[in-house]
Parts: sequence; C-alpha cells; structure tokens
Amino acid sequence: MTHDIGYGTVIKSPLWTESVRVYVYESLPDGGFHLVGVQIDSQLPVDQEITADEASEVRVVAPEMDFTGDARRAFLCLEAKRYQYLARYQPTFAVSVSK
Repeated sequence: MTHDIGYGTVIKSPLWTESVRVYVYESLPDGGFHLVGVQIDSQLPVDQEITADEASEVRVVAPEMDFTGDARRAFLCLEAKRYQYLARYQPTFAVSVSK
C-alpha cells in the first residue's frame, strides 16, 4: 500500500495522533521507508523511519473535495479579498470610493 505515496500525499497511521502530509518518501531495503512530513492540524514535523511491520498499518487518505457550498458566499469572499488587495496596492482606489 505504501508504493503510491509521494509529495503532498496525506497518510494516516496509529503512529501519529493525526494525519500527516508527506514531503519526502524514501523506500528502505528492509521493506520500510523514511518519511518526512508535517501533521495536518498541529503542524508538528514528522521525520521517521518506518519499519516494514509499521508500514503495513499506514493508509493513504483520499482527498476530500466538497463543492456543495453556497456559490454566492464563495463569490462574496473572493470579492472581499480582491478589494482588500486593491486598496492595499492602489491607494487612490480608497480615495475614489470614499467620494
């Protein structure tokens, strides 16, 4: 199961309290692997050599994308961010809006 682990893959195992995003994955001759990554929620670094026995417990987590949100809210959030950047990098815009 560990053959499809690459940069950016999210994995889960009883070795860690939360899921881990992989940055470096190197196979070892004994069937294990060396892993460098970061825990998703706490951002704690992970730099471990996983044995072949422990590797059997590692599972790849499928990415979850949910596009069922409110499109109008997403649009308004993006517009608000756009206006923030516009006001930051073009000060004359702030003056023209206040008239």
